[in-house]
Amino acid sequence: MKFNFLEYLESFMANTTDILTKVRPIQFVRQLQFYLVLVTLTMVTYFLASPYLGQEKIGLREDGSYSVGNVSPESIISNKEIIYDDLDKTKLKKAEAYKSASLVFERDYSVLITLIQNYIDEDFDNLKVIAAEGNTNRNIGFLVYKNIRWKFRSREDLEFLLNYPRKDKLKELVQKGTNLIFSSYCILKDVSPDVTNSLGLGVHVINKGAKENTSTLDATHVFPRTAIYQNKKVQEKLSKHLDEKLTGIDSNTLTITKRMILSTYIYSFPACVYKPEETELQKQKEVAKVNIVKSKITKNEVIVKKGELVTPEIRTRLELLNEHNSRANINSILSILIVQIILVSIIIVFLIKYDPKRLNDVSSNVILFSTIWILT
Repeated sequence: MKFNFLEYLESFMANTTDILTKVRPIQFVRQLQFYLVLVTLTMVTYFLASPYLGQEKIGLREDGSYSVGNVSPESIISNKEIIYDDLDKTKLKKAEAYKSASLVFERDYSVLITLIQNYIDEDFDNLKVIAAEGNTNRNIGFLVYKNIRWKFRSREDLEFLLNYPRKDKLKELVQKGTNLIFSSYCILKDVSPDVTNSLGLGVHVINKGAKENTSTLDATHVFPRTAIYQNKKVQEKLSKHLDEKLTGIDSNTLTITKRMILSTYIYSFPACVYKPEETELQKQKEVAKVNIVKSKITKNEVIVKKGELVTPEIRTRLELLNEHNSRANINSILSILIVQIILVSIIIVFLIKYDPKRLNDVSSNVILFSTIWILT
């Protein structure tokens, strides 16, 4: 006999309709509703919670098979993706931030304003008075006596200063150059090697007594005053800087002016000091800016292979696997189940209040719960 699909389909639909529309005792309907609710809660909760279902917990006793230094008895694979706070990497990043934070120095502008500028005025006023007397040989000794800060100037430099006709211009150049070097560099009286070796790329400078409270300097602009004589690179940098700014004079005048600026006034009055307490605060601020580093265990990632040595890092990842699995089994599944119970309860209350006949109808119950399953 040849199979006729259309006849079979028609017969199936007729039987299904008969089953669904047949009048049933109320007890049968209540039992059907109970089973439908049970199946719905089980099925929907399973499907929604499946991504969160944990794997079997691993025995991680201190003296167990997975303690540090033991060989793993089996391979452990993560069955899901886990994103966690990586405390080791965070500590490393904070240590880097602490180390790379800028050192803090204080530059006292009152040294420039109340000391250096006053001494320059005084020294050049004395120069003009003594030069007016005319006797160069006698005047050199008197000039050194009056300007004690010039006692290490050579005889040639002192003769040049006494005979230079534009002494006000010379004073202006010395003031300009001194201001330039003072405000562009942080020159220390003395400093420990630990500080100079930790300068990094730049430093913060607190400008005491200046309108601009703080400034940032390149690390090469911070050095002890002895570098003016002992460090060739520093000498070349300072000399080049002055060459660019002090213009309109001959090379001999420029050379003597630079020596006056650097060795007489800048060297004698270093105005920068290292501030360890402010530096520590700056370092702590940089550490506080570091965000917690997130690491990831990917789904199906091999945590440890059979026969592999369990290291502290592997042990930590195994503990994370246990922690996240335990949390998922309890919290995630329970919360989903509660949501499903509330949803089904709302539907039942709605039917009881607004359409109680539908609640006692087999076909309506089947259609309702089938729709929930399909949407889920």
